[in-house]
Amino acid sequence: MTRRINRHSAGRIGLLLLAALLLPLSLPAADEDAATEAPAALLDGLSLSATVSYDSRYVLYAYSLTEHLYHASVNAYLPINDRWSAWAGSWYGTLDDGTYRELDLYAGFDAVIGSHFSAGGGWSLFNYLKVPYPSDDSANELMAHVTATAGPFALRLSDQYDFSAEGNLVRLILTGTQPLCDHVTLIASIDYGYALDYYIEGNAPNHVICRLSLPLKVSEAVTVKPFVAHSTPLKAIKEYEVERTYWGVHVDYAF
Repeated sequence: MTRRINRHSAGRIGLLLLAALLLPLSLPAADEDAATEAPAALLDGLSLSATVSYDSRYVLYAYSLTEHLYHASVNAYLPINDRWSAWAGSWYGTLDDGTYRELDLYAGFDAVIGSHFSAGGGWSLFNYLKVPYPSDDSANELMAHVTATAGPFALRLSDQYDFSAEGNLVRLILTGTQPLCDHVTLIASIDYGYALDYYIEGNAPNHVICRLSLPLKVSEAVTVKPFVAHSTPLKAIKEYEVERTYWGVHVDYAF
């Protein structure tokens, strides 16, 4: 996320962040045979995907960063055994006139905890190659999550610690998924964010973002994902952000 406001110090990493990172490590070890699988066999499960996208407005945590963003990403997912998996990727975004360019790198892991729960963590590096306003050159962020699922619903609690702000953004995201036919699915989500010294002084509600997407499976490899979203800034950022409705389309290709 591009950084445009004053820094304030929280001097802490949230308890949720630490708990979600440590919880999977406290679980009993996975099946020994799976855990000691040969590297060549392990890589057989590696999956790769690429995405090209257009967003009418680039909105991140209700911060409106720019308009008419074109972006692309490459992602890798590796199941390690029946519990653990790892992921990594890179994202690049730009405007057609070149006045905004951003390159991100990210990696992390997830662990299955029973039949309805998972937890995990990750790291992201945001590189702001060119932006049309004052900004840091880069930012680092740690993330941890705990996710519960029940039928078509998923509830995700995440904590994102930003090293530049020395603050946390805690998010609660409810997602519902409804297949409409063999090739079309409706996905609705509500994202609520709460800032803890996250580029503000003190703590306050940050945002609510509602989103609808309609993934269309064109082939075994290609999925087209149009979406529409509405962002509402709350107390933490409402002085300089406004409500916005935006849309876009993402095209995924699975290798």
